[in-house]
Amino acid sequence: FFLMIRRPPRSTPKPSSAASDVYKRQELYQRLPCPEFKGDSICIAPFPVFEPALFSPDYANQMELAMNLVQNARSMIATLNIASKYKPKMLIHCRDDTKLEFLNQNAGLISTLAKIGEVEAKKEKATEGCIMHVVTPLIDLYLQVKGIIDPKTEVARLEKKVKQLEGMLTKITQKMAVKDYETKVPEEVRIENKEKLENTKSEIAAMQTCIVDLK
Repeated sequence: FFLMIRRPPRSTPKPSSAASDVYKRQELYQRLPCPEFKGDSICIAPFPVFEPALFSPDYANQMELAMNLVQNARSMIATLNIASKYKPKMLIHCRDDTKLEFLNQNAGLISTLAKIGEVEAKKEKATEGCIMHVVTPLIDLYLQVKGIIDPKTEVARLEKKVKQLEGMLTKITQKMAVKDYETKVPEEVRIENKEKLENTKSEIAAMQTCIVDLK
């Protein structure tokens, strides 16, 4: 008798990760503005050269502020466990006229990068239905969560999480308090423990602030 062996169906080979990355970079390069500075391909284009005359320290500081707001907003959304389908509004209480103008001009950029809804900067506070976070001495961030989360449920979840983190904090502190810790524990481990300690403290502080605001 004859034994028939079926060959598996031929599949289209997937491009390698490196090839895919090159394609993505080329695609992004072609979408950049200023065509007079671009070559036919990123693969043969000259490496960018820093032009001090084109650098603006003030604008760099303003963009750093915008990214700070983006990071804080995303951190608050993660802390509050807000689902991605919701786009809470961000209200920025700004007491600096120059920064106020910049923030309103770049509200769309902040909204896109933070993955939130409308962004608006004002001189007035906005407290109703909002969670507040201090960004700088002159700027506060308010995230409007009314109707998005249930305060009681969220408080209970955050309080439970805080207890877990406090337990982790105690264990890390005990590790760092052992005799001859500085001499017997390798430096890389001490650095790692210090980072864990600081990150855990920051996370607890952020959650406790949210709990106070929700209550």
